[in-house]
Amino acid sequence: MVLLTTTSSRSSAATPCELWLPERERARLAAAAVAAYPREACGLLIGRITVRAVEVVHIVVAANVAEEPQRAFVVPAVTWFTATDWAAANGLAVVGVWHAHPDGAAVPSAADALAAWNDYACVIVAVTRKKAGAPRAYWRQHGVLREQTVRATTRRA
Repeated sequence: MVLLTTTSSRSSAATPCELWLPERERARLAAAAVAAYPREACGLLIGRITVRAVEVVHIVVAANVAEEPQRAFVVPAVTWFTATDWAAANGLAVVGVWHAHPDGAAVPSAADALAAWNDYACVIVAVTRKKAGAPRAYWRQHGVLREQTVRATTRRA
């Protein structure tokens, strides 16, 4: 298991203010969140980071191996390794994580804020009554977690 409790070694000069999420990947994220309800769905974001935006190309849906999956998420190490290899083979990178908040708001919990990695996106989707809300994105840089604007895209990488 991999807990998101360390910081990344990446350092970007500027904080991207937007997260671009293709409609097809947004739909996959919502479907995974609803399917996992009342547990927290989770996974990884694959794409590229520019000064302007985190451009998500693909989401990875992962098994949540947390001891209490209704209250927390843990992405398995094998998922990280597989996603990292696939991304690198396609000229991309793992650029963040995503997870659901069943019956909660799409804002970072105290645990989310502590576990967020510097220079990685964190997307949260609220799931209420088995319906997924709009995803919200956050970016941590220099220890500060800030919300990003989520922009829907239709472009293919």
